[in-house]
Amino acid sequence: FFSKDDTNQSQRDQRTRARDMLERYRRETSQLDIQFVDPIEDPRKMRDYDIRYLGTIVFEKGEKRESVTTVDEQKFTSALMKLLREEIKKIYFITGHGERDVDEYDEQFGFSEAKAALEAQSYEVIKLPLAAQPNVPDDCAALILPAPRKAISEPELQAIRKYLDAGGKLFVMLDPPDMAQPYANDGIVELLASWGILVRNDVVIDQFPFGYMTSPSIPYVQDYEFHTITKDLPDPTAFPLVRSVDETEQPVPDITVTSLAKTSQVEGMSWGEIKWSEEEWKYDPEEDTPPPVSLAVAMQRDRESGDPDKPKPTDTRMVVVGDSDFATNWGFARPGGGDFFLNCLNWLTEEEDLISIRAKPPEQRRLQALSGAQERIVALTSVFAMPLIVVLFGLFIWWWRRRLG
Repeated sequence: FFSKDDTNQSQRDQRTRARDMLERYRRETSQLDIQFVDPIEDPRKMRDYDIRYLGTIVFEKGEKRESVTTVDEQKFTSALMKLLREEIKKIYFITGHGERDVDEYDEQFGFSEAKAALEAQSYEVIKLPLAAQPNVPDDCAALILPAPRKAISEPELQAIRKYLDAGGKLFVMLDPPDMAQPYANDGIVELLASWGILVRNDVVIDQFPFGYMTSPSIPYVQDYEFHTITKDLPDPTAFPLVRSVDETEQPVPDITVTSLAKTSQVEGMSWGEIKWSEEEWKYDPEEDTPPPVSLAVAMQRDRESGDPDKPKPTDTRMVVVGDSDFATNWGFARPGGGDFFLNCLNWLTEEEDLISIRAKPPEQRRLQALSGAQERIVALTSVFAMPLIVVLFGLFIWWWRRRLG
């Protein structure tokens, strides 16, 4: 719904951008019909679609409608996905143990950006106080445990076990042990071990000199391990204060555990620090976790179909990360973190097609301020050196022509 008033420069530019973008969608499918309506010329249709702002784009399929008020590829794709999906999958966040809150807007602690990103992909986000009910809801597409700081009770662990045994999908984020309550997560750690996943009580150190992170306690992964979750990740991910997560020494039958992200392989440059409570960290090959250190894993169990001619149906899936900061509002504002989080959820819910269509946000480039010495070098080069080179080159040409006669 765009005005045809050419005197309105903003509306004219928006209309042109919308037409160009929608035409690119239409080149990919014959099932998209595009119609531009001038609300001034057709006020009845404007009322029928409850249009309140010029520049509103309405995507319609049957009786279902989704409105977008910004010309944006990601918003267009999200609206189309909502229309095309037959069901809205529900994502449950466990609460009651000091976990990250999906309604918290704080940059360092909140998960509100994660919630908004999931809702943009047509997921329904629901808080789950597991202590108040005996079972995980039957309509749970994926269960998320976002960094609990208090112990999970045995009845709650039993509910999670029952959910996983029935083919559930679980996303666990466990920050390094808190010095006040170093073993608060022992229950969930033991549960994960029964599924072939080892979570260590350490803090991963990585001193490899790359990335914008300067602290060795903030591993910065740019070369991911191969997996559906990571194969299309365009940007590196920072994992501040992360513990190591790996496969158990004794693999569990019928279960595949794959590392998603590891530190550098150079010994002495990265390791899992066992004595995390001490002020100075130093690699001890006898006690610490040797490199490369795994920071996150994906687990999958496949059950037998009963028919040798049919493929095995997907059963239990799990993603475990030794950190939760990458998925906070802080992490979503930086390259890598938000994409890694969403890819994990898309894989868990068996929506792998969503991994490859997510729009990449415009790249931000910042200019770094020059130091005094750098400013002097630039000034001398541009004011003196470059003109001097031109003059010398001209004198050389004059001398050479004169010599040739």
